[in-house]
Amino acid sequence: MTARWLSRLESLYALAVAAYPRSFREEHGTVMRQAFRDALADVEFPRLRFLLIAVRDFVTSLFKEHLAMLRDTLTRPALAFNALVLAGIATVLALFLYAIPQQVLRTGADDPQLQLAGDLAAKLEEGAVPA
Repeated sequence: MTARWLSRLESLYALAVAAYPRSFREEHGTVMRQAFRDALADVEFPRLRFLLIAVRDFVTSLFKEHLAMLRDTLTRPALAFNALVLAGIATVLALFLYAIPQQVLRTGADDPQLQLAGDLAAKLEEGAVPA
C-alpha cells in the first residue's frame, strides 16, 4: 500500500474511534490510534489480514463499550428513580385506557334487556295476556 492509502486508513480509523463513548475515547483514543499506526507500519504482518482483524475488533469493542456505558448510566440512582416513576405513570395510564372503554361497553350491554323488559311491561299495562 502506498503512503497515501495508509494515511487514508489512519484518517478513517480516527473517525471510527470518534464513535466510541466520550469518556472511553478521551482515555484510550490516542493509544488506539497509535497502535493502529504501528500495526500498519509493520511490514511483516499482512495488511489485509490486519484490516480484517481491526474491523472485527472495532465492531465488537464498540458494542461492548456502549453497553458498558449504558450499564453505568442505568445504575445512577436518579435515573432509576425517574424510570420507576415513569413506569408507574405508564401503568396507571394503561389501566385507565383499558378500564374506561370496557366500562362504557359494559354499561351499554344492559340496554337491550332493559328495552325488552320496558316493552313487555307497557304491553301488559295495555292489557295484553302473557303467553
